[in-house]
Amino acid sequence: MNIDLPPVSHKMVQTGRPRALSRQPAHLELAWASHAGEPLPGGFVRAVKAALRDLQRLDQLARNPLARCAISSGSASRSNQLHELELTLTALVFELARSSRTEAQHRALRFTYLEPAPTQLLAAERAQLSFGSYRRHLTAGVNEVSRRLWLRLLGSRDTSAPMDPAVVAQ
Repeated sequence: MNIDLPPVSHKMVQTGRPRALSRQPAHLELAWASHAGEPLPGGFVRAVKAALRDLQRLDQLARNPLARCAISSGSASRSNQLHELELTLTALVFELARSSRTEAQHRALRFTYLEPAPTQLLAAERAQLSFGSYRRHLTAGVNEVSRRLWLRLLGSRDTSAPMDPAVVAQ
């Protein structure tokens, strides 16, 4: 699966930001775009959703483009990279529980991907959400986890060793 990064110069023209911002490095422009609510690349969101789905199956997770990123320590071992990806995604899901705005998203993701229920109806019940609300919060939760991971990739969040988005884009 290829993940296309948006062309930075095209985004700069579309957003109409002041000319001084257009001289910023590409990673700062992309970080600005994700803070401004501009959409993330669709391939990236699909890769995050697939990685969440495959957290329980490491053989499937190994095929995900996100698995090529060294998330925190740049480990050479493939199994360590998969473990770090698993830990990062799990931590991002649990970060959603800290805010009342995203707590329902956390519950939807938790009972779908981390402690999977056999069906979505049971997951909605465990998350104490109506089925319609569950589906809405599940989609919003995947998007929020994707946004937070994107920001980590770009190094704009406070992380000890940010990932390189170019690796994911390959």
